[in-house]
Order: sequence, then C-alpha cells, then structure tokens
Amino acid sequence: MKSPCAVVLAGGGSRRMQGPHKATLDANGVPLAQYVAMRLSQTCDPVAISYNGSADAVLNGPFSCFPDILSGSLGPLAGIHGAMTFARQLGADRVITVAVDTPFFPDDFVSQMVQVGAPIAVAQSGDRVHPACGIWSVSLISDLETYLMSGERRLWAWAQSQGAVPVDWPVGHWDPFFNINTPQDYAVAVTKLAD
Repeated sequence: MKSPCAVVLAGGGSRRMQGPHKATLDANGVPLAQYVAMRLSQTCDPVAISYNGSADAVLNGPFSCFPDILSGSLGPLAGIHGAMTFARQLGADRVITVAVDTPFFPDDFVSQMVQVGAPIAVAQSGDRVHPACGIWSVSLISDLETYLMSGERRLWAWAQSQGAVPVDWPVGHWDPFFNINTPQDYAVAVTKLAD
C-alpha cells in the first residue's frame, strides 16, 4: 500500500502558552513541529507542516511548510483545508493530519486511520474526540470552503456533518493524545520526551 501524505497542523495562536509558540518548543533538540513531522514521516510520505506564520524556527527543517490558503485566521479547519490542497496537488485522495500539540500520538495511528472507509476519521481517546488528528477525503474540499466562507469555524461540527467516524484508543496511564496547551503541560511533555 502506498504511504499516505500527512500534514502537521501548527498554525494555532498558542495563547495559553504565555510566550513561545508551541510549534517552536524544544522537543529533544528540534522544534516541536519538526518533531511531530519526523514521527509522521516514519509511516507517511511526503509530510509537510501547515504553519500559518507561526515563527521562522518551524521553517528551518527538512519538511515543506505552507501557510493557510484562506485568509483571516480561520482556525484549524483552515489548516485542514490547506492539507487537503497539499494532498490534491500530489494527486492523493486522502490526507492525514496531526495537531502539533499532540506529539505522543500512537505508533499505529496512521495504520488505523487508513483502514477506515468513511470520508473522515478522527482520533478519540477515552470519551474525548481529537478532531485535528485524523484522515480527510480530498473530495470534501469544496464543502469545507463553503462552510468556512459562511463564517463557521467548528471543526468537529463540520466533520460530523460529513460522516466522520471516531477511532478509539485506550488511555491507560497515559493519554496518547495528550495536548500541550500550557507551560505546565509542556513541563509534563518534557518528562515524557525524556523517557
């Protein structure tokens, strides 16, 4: 089976980080966006980073980077729109996305996602859905543009309207989709990265 293409969604505002953009946080010596991209590159090819102007440090690495195509800071759905456009330019019919703040996504994330036949599949751990981590049919790009141009921004609401299927992973002692949103979260992640 051909490896799917993938995009790291790294364009958020990082308002709760109280300073540095989370895409640029140090993750074992590289910016977090590059770390997540390197993990994805073990199962996906090619891998790119949707950065939306989130600091030059993200750009200085081996992965292609691109800003949102749609202007206006439209949120994570704009990053997914960019990911779909990236995939369509490659002739791919689907694209994997992972949020930059979920660096510990499971090793079997991609293999599980590509098995789902629905137009959209998203990660779920415990009772929580992680809609930025998923697989998206490029055929939905026009519907997504219409949704965003109407003023809507709700990622999960749009995904559900398109028949999204949650794919569940157990939490155990550690949530594989742990989010780095605050300096405190980053401190926990540094400990995990050192394991």
